[in-house]
Amino acid sequence: MGEFWTDVDVICTRILSRNPHSIKARYRRARAKIELHDYNSSIEDLQIAISMDSSNSAVQALLRDAKKRRRQWCDTDCLPRL
Repeated sequence: MGEFWTDVDVICTRILSRNPHSIKARYRRARAKIELHDYNSSIEDLQIAISMDSSNSAVQALLRDAKKRRRQWCDTDCLPRL
């Protein structure tokens, strides 16, 4: 499944290189980044998308989810193991 999300990331990055204002590509790349556990990049993409369309409820919901997952991940995986 990781290969699928990596492909989505690559395709959306290509689209954004040609059209950096594509909210759909930012949303889809952010979704892929979440599945790849790259929460900071996902949040960055979603914040850019919201700056372009602050009323987009799907982007807002995914941003909340990305922040929640980052918190959960950091609670278990970000702390140094003793």
